[in-house]
Amino acid sequence: MNPVLTAASTLSCGHLLAPIPVVGSLRLTVLGAGVLILDSLVGKTIPPTSCLTVDNPPSTKKCTRIVTVAGGLAARLTVEGKPVLALQGFAGTTDGVPPAPGLAAVPNQAFLSAGVVA
Repeated sequence: MNPVLTAASTLSCGHLLAPIPVVGSLRLTVLGAGVLILDSLVGKTIPPTSCLTVDNPPSTKKCTRIVTVAGGLAARLTVEGKPVLALQGFAGTTDGVPPAPGLAAVPNQAFLSAGVVA
């Protein structure tokens, strides 16, 4: 099973403090929460309350935005022609220093799953 990520999913940077709030697509929802696509995450702001790192340039910098998302793209499930994000293979980076181990995701739903692009 490969659960789809939605706005109800818990996303966090590797510096773990609080979940990063996200907004999903309103065109496809699971239990009332919009599914996530690349546009839901890439370039989005991370609130200061979501990253444990302390701003102390140049050695440390809080994560302030999501830079990349790679993997986790559904093979056949799309919204407006864009692949929906699923847990399997999901990875991403932020602009924090030192670099976070990556974005972490917990789907928080088990009703909709998808295959991913190899």
